Amino acid sequence: MAKLVQIEGPHRGKEYTLGKAVVLGRRLDADVRIPDSTVSRRHAKITETSKGFMIEDLKSGNGTIVNGQIISRTTPLKHSDKVRIGKALFIFSSNEQAELQTLDEPSVSFVDSSPTNERTILGTIEPEKHSIATTTIQTVARARTGAAQARLKMVLRISESMQSELDLGQLLPKMMDGLFQIFPSADRGLIMLLDRNSGELVPRVTKAKGGIEDEKQMMVSKTVVNEVRKSRMSILSADAMTDQRFEAGASIAALHIRSVMCVPLIRQDDLLGLIYIDTSSRAAKFTSDDLDLLTGIAAQAALAIQNARMHDSLLKRQRLEQDMQFAQEVQKSFLPERVPEVSGFEFDAWYGSALDVGGDFYDFIDLPDDKLSIVIGDVSGKGLPAALMMAKLMSDVRFFALSEREPGKVLSKLNDHIAHSRAAEDRFVTLLYIMLDPNSRTVWLANAGHPFPIMRKHAGEVRPLDQSVNLPLGVVENTEYTQQVCSMDPGDTIAIFTDGVTEAMNAAKSQFGGERLQKAVERASPSAKSVKEQILADINEFVGLASPSDDLTLVCFGPKP
Repeated sequence: MAKLVQIEGPHRGKEYTLGKAVVLGRRLDADVRIPDSTVSRRHAKITETSKGFMIEDLKSGNGTIVNGQIISRTTPLKHSDKVRIGKALFIFSSNEQAELQTLDEPSVSFVDSSPTNERTILGTIEPEKHSIATTTIQTVARARTGAAQARLKMVLRISESMQSELDLGQLLPKMMDGLFQIFPSADRGLIMLLDRNSGELVPRVTKAKGGIEDEKQMMVSKTVVNEVRKSRMSILSADAMTDQRFEAGASIAALHIRSVMCVPLIRQDDLLGLIYIDTSSRAAKFTSDDLDLLTGIAAQAALAIQNARMHDSLLKRQRLEQDMQFAQEVQKSFLPERVPEVSGFEFDAWYGSALDVGGDFYDFIDLPDDKLSIVIGDVSGKGLPAALMMAKLMSDVRFFALSEREPGKVLSKLNDHIAHSRAAEDRFVTLLYIMLDPNSRTVWLANAGHPFPIMRKHAGEVRPLDQSVNLPLGVVENTEYTQQVCSMDPGDTIAIFTDGVTEAMNAAKSQFGGERLQKAVERASPSAKSVKEQILADINEFVGLASPSDDLTLVCFGPKP
């Protein structure tokens, strides 16, 4: 699935899935909205064609830039192309598996090499046995010159700066700038991080001195990178030009690379990535002390990267928790704020979701002729998808309840509507629809695959209302739903509930079940409130400290004694 990932601008980090046609601009209804005064209302358009995705400028005021060039005609997009519109910069991904967590998506080309048995590696270091605090100071302090002391101060200052930066987007460029200060002979640098989903090393930041690299891509020897990743050792090649093991004509000979340092970023035995630095200077080739210092800095860098990632994960979790809390509040706003006030009748209800939001719902709908409909349902699944479908379903139920008088016909219309809905694909709904006439104390009910209601007679007799057996909603089109009629006497109570009641589990994974439910109803006093409270009390005692396994909804009603 193709997508755009914003890497600069107000919505940095946001991903946009691309459909057949996507408009980018400042308008509120733009598919990709960019709140920037330099962006036109309808600025650019990305269209999927038989030849792939194409981008065109919609006669914007400031133009659309692809890979640094303003486009004047419809232009094809390739994987990892950069699209700039105003202050917003996007990366185009045509690969469903590509993990575009890249900060600025540096362009790096890895050139194959042919390793031989000849080696001119000047030094290696095992980072996991490297004491950063002691070795870094000792490495710089061996030389008692003022320049060495200044370098030590620079290392400590940069280290402190890294540890105080918790934004990975700011940390990596700052880290690279610091390395060029500590190693002034460095000509090019690269930081790669391991993608936790694909397991591949992904270039995140590159840096080159002015005039060193005119081509758009930074070419790096694949052998060097693979060796460091495989061995988890820091490597120094004193003269990459003559190092047979790292032979790569395009990346080393053409760039006249004389010395290379490549060190892994390791934290708690976890490889996070690597740092690669090279130079073309014969007079200022890297030394073993340089490798020692870079290895120590890499240990601090790995800690800073881990801290930044943990901070980012914490922020995402906090945002998700806030969003879920808001979703829970919105969902509860769909449910009735209070039970109906009907002369001679008593109502009580309880709702609880296993997650922050769920697929259970209930409602009371005023009907003509003083009648009242009582609805309870359960959308298959849990979480946000079920909650969103629940919200829509409640609106649909109200519409059909007011347009049809018989419960069976209400469910038939609702079933066909759900069966044709794209939102209900691979989902079904169990629903119990009851129409109550308080004046005659008569109840009409139609059941679409929902748990049977239980009626408690005033004297304590309990029986299920199970004469209306039908399929859940959304399973088969053009289904006719039967209905059942019964009358209620003063003191009778009907309890309707979702399967979260009977399927409530304790720590031993045993379910509450229908038998315990029936006994709870039998023990209750003849009132809706008493029946509800007795059922909940028995469930709480049975479940104990176990977490809820499913949404749980319970509604009780009946004529007052």
